[in-house]
Amino acid sequence: MNVRDAPVVLVLVAALGVAGGCGDGRPGGEGKGRPAAAPAPVTVADAVVRDIPAVIRTFGLVEANVSVSVRPQITGQLVSVAIREGQDVAKGGLLFRIDPKPAEAALKQAQAVLARDRAQRADAEREARRQKDLLGKGLAAVAEEEKARTAVEALAASVQAGEAAVDHARLQLEYCSIRAPFDGRSGELRVDEGNVVTANETVLTTLNQVRPAQVSFTVPQAESARLLAPGAMSMAVRAVLPGEEDRPEEGRMVFVDNAIDEATGSLRCKALFANGAGRLWPGLHAKVELLTGVETNVVVVPAQAVQIGQQGAYVFVLKDDSTAELRPVVTGREHEGGMAIVRGLAAGEKVVTDGQFRLSPGARVEVKPTPPKDPAPNS
Repeated sequence: MNVRDAPVVLVLVAALGVAGGCGDGRPGGEGKGRPAAAPAPVTVADAVVRDIPAVIRTFGLVEANVSVSVRPQITGQLVSVAIREGQDVAKGGLLFRIDPKPAEAALKQAQAVLARDRAQRADAEREARRQKDLLGKGLAAVAEEEKARTAVEALAASVQAGEAAVDHARLQLEYCSIRAPFDGRSGELRVDEGNVVTANETVLTTLNQVRPAQVSFTVPQAESARLLAPGAMSMAVRAVLPGEEDRPEEGRMVFVDNAIDEATGSLRCKALFANGAGRLWPGLHAKVELLTGVETNVVVVPAQAVQIGQQGAYVFVLKDDSTAELRPVVTGREHEGGMAIVRGLAAGEKVVTDGQFRLSPGARVEVKPTPPKDPAPNS
């Protein structure tokens, strides 16, 4: 530092010392203590005892109840397509038609062969009766009578084969008309009219049954005991689509797998939903809630009262002297805005529901009045 600047520095230091020592008019800078902090405004609610449903929450995938890849059962030319892509179809409704001419010709041929065999069988039966009469009169040999009887049996077998051939030809003709095996909705049409389709190979379209629909989901193995208990298949299941929490679909359990998946440690399940409005569409993801029972006499507080810190969940409890106590708690299930408290809180205690960020253990609080709820609109 330049020597010429020393007096200036000394003057500034002296000035600061005077200001610091005389700020309250008393030597030594002994000022009055800071005023007590004002009470923090908070809202509170009572911890109450009530029954809450035991709910398992998970996520699931919507699937078609039945899904079929429609394939022809005969080879031939596709002559008509009776549906549009994405059309609802009824069970038994016509979907596609294959050229029936070859099948009609085969049926006529089989019917002609059957008629010939029946005529020959009738002639053989008459001959067999004649040989039997002659044998009884001693006018024919036994060998001739046996030969006539054998001819009848052979032609009877030919008639049976002919009848089977006719039935087969009729079935092939029926296969020319491809019909819906159930009520459902068609997918993309894979083949146009005029193409030759191959039996059991060519996929014409996919038919999905979406009313009812299934939701497939998994449950952690820690909850699996509830689903393996007697009567679990009758438990209620709800499916909630994203953004539509106020419109859950109600369903029932239809499948619980027979083993825990070793890779994921979860149990695979399915539930069936009527899906009358068609909101559950194959491929959609949905929240799934399973009502497994009811927990009775549970201490419940508003969910917003529970805070999470480094040591876990806690609440601020309002004491009789209007101070806040930080209370660690063990939480249970959440239901309809309420959080179950398993341990750490007694019924009737008041917990802070708003204003926790202003609080510390022992802080004074001032309870704000709870604003009244808006009246329900007139129906």
